[in-house]
Amino acid sequence: MLVRINPQSFVAFSAKGARVALSARLQGLSRAGRTGQWPVVLHGPRSSFSGRVCAVRKSELAIQLAHRRLHRRSSKKQIRTRPETLEFAKYVVVFTTRSIGSAEEILQLYPMRWQIELAFKRMKSLARLGHLPEYDDRSSCAWLYGKLFVALLAQKTIRVGRDISPSGTTISPCPIAQSFGANSASRFIRYRTP
Repeated sequence: MLVRINPQSFVAFSAKGARVALSARLQGLSRAGRTGQWPVVLHGPRSSFSGRVCAVRKSELAIQLAHRRLHRRSSKKQIRTRPETLEFAKYVVVFTTRSIGSAEEILQLYPMRWQIELAFKRMKSLARLGHLPEYDDRSSCAWLYGKLFVALLAQKTIRVGRDISPSGTTISPCPIAQSFGANSASRFIRYRTP
């Protein structure tokens, strides 16, 4: 498990049962890019499980942008931003049950996890994977596999289709356009036969 947490509502305990004061630990990360990790235990209604909290202090520019976003939201909703909220906005804090890897490696995994979430969100909206029309397990599974197959086939066709011209020739970037940069290359193309 790897999830981003809201430090204000996150209740964690040490292995000895004492509550972990996350705000005090985060304040120890005084420089931008500095990371920290702390083993914690979470207690649920029927069970508890252990993991660790990994955190990194944002850059000054990222902190300013986060504060600006918070002030804009509080102004729009006409609420007062608490000082703790502004303090916690200086960090990216995640909880993981993964026992191997450093805090830096865990924090590098989080953006990759977000890309996977975006891919599933895109599939749910474009391929309508959000609701299964059948209630039988076997038919639901067949419906889902069929939708996933069509979505992946469409994605592959789009990738291949970018390089094929309607005339049946392959499109390659023009050498002159490449000298202008990658963004300009798509404007200047030449055709060659396969």
